Amino acid sequence: MTDTAPNPFFQEPRSFAEVKQELLPIYFEKWCGSRMATADEPLLFVDLHAAAGQEQQAQQAAPPVLQRLLRSTLKTKGLPGLLRFFLNDSAKAGLAGILEGLEQLPACEELSEKPLLLSNFENRALLNETLASGFPALLFMDPFSYGFAQEMLLQACNASRSDLLLLLSPASILRAFTGRKVSQTLVELFEDRLSLITAFCRKEKHPGRRQEYILQHLQSLLREKSLYTLLFTINQPGTDSPSHYVLFCSPDVAVYDDFKLTVLPYSGYQPDGVPLFLANQGPQHQLSLFEYRPAYAVAQLVDELASGQAQWKFKSVGKIYELHSPNTPYIPDNYLAAFELLRDREKVVLLNGKTMQTVRKPSLTSVVKYIS
Repeated sequence: MTDTAPNPFFQEPRSFAEVKQELLPIYFEKWCGSRMATADEPLLFVDLHAAAGQEQQAQQAAPPVLQRLLRSTLKTKGLPGLLRFFLNDSAKAGLAGILEGLEQLPACEELSEKPLLLSNFENRALLNETLASGFPALLFMDPFSYGFAQEMLLQACNASRSDLLLLLSPASILRAFTGRKVSQTLVELFEDRLSLITAFCRKEKHPGRRQEYILQHLQSLLREKSLYTLLFTINQPGTDSPSHYVLFCSPDVAVYDDFKLTVLPYSGYQPDGVPLFLANQGPQHQLSLFEYRPAYAVAQLVDELASGQAQWKFKSVGKIYELHSPNTPYIPDNYLAAFELLRDREKVVLLNGKTMQTVRKPSLTSVVKYIS
């Protein structure tokens, strides 16, 4: 297991705006760098909660997180000419204040196109058209918080190059599915899964188990659309009750992996070093009759890699990680540990990636040779 303690940021209660302000700017820089590296084309950033955090300062001002994103954009050569900002919020008064605040920021003058507010119908039509054109897009939202966010989730799921950073509150999840009426957008998105969710929520009264069940179905439908998903759970400090969920999904494995590594420093770990992707692991209840078996473990990874000779032979450890790890919590260190165990059991030989000489200490560039 890693000797590094988790980043303590979530060890005190955090609001939606604070979670956003902590995680979004870090990932935003990685996302822009990754997308710029693969194509010289317009990039879209869509923030459907642009007013979050505005209460920290004057009403007619851009929220701190938006100012950070603008500064980050200007630091990256070529990015101001490529990036398009689309902003919205369920609080219309806050959105109007953002527009006035943006006009006072010198940074906006350096963008090739000024940020557009999605309260305007023409701007919404432009966003829909641009997403449909297949340009890379990063959308930040709580899709269950208001109707337009749900519509954007549905559209983004069907866009070929949209990456979704969903910051979900337990209350909005339950309200969307257990209220008097489920929106038509969610009916269209969840299809047959909706009846299963409704039946489960009718008999299950525990809020946490309801939320988990809904999120399982959301991840399942996203994966069916060829999207990689990662769920990061933030518990209230000292409890096992979630305060927020962060769900990321992308059609691009490198973009997905960037997000996995973004939230990793905040996560706790299992004893074998597999990340939990959970901040603030709650009280551990001892079960005397049943042994807890994690869904993912290094021992399980060893078995999967041992049986994958035809698929993994003469590939580097890093390449195997890239191909095998999506939709799992496994990180590079877990693959290094697994292949060390397989080497000790004389199931594989590890080779230097350049000289093809045998090595004792595996690295991500080590080539795996299976022993028949």
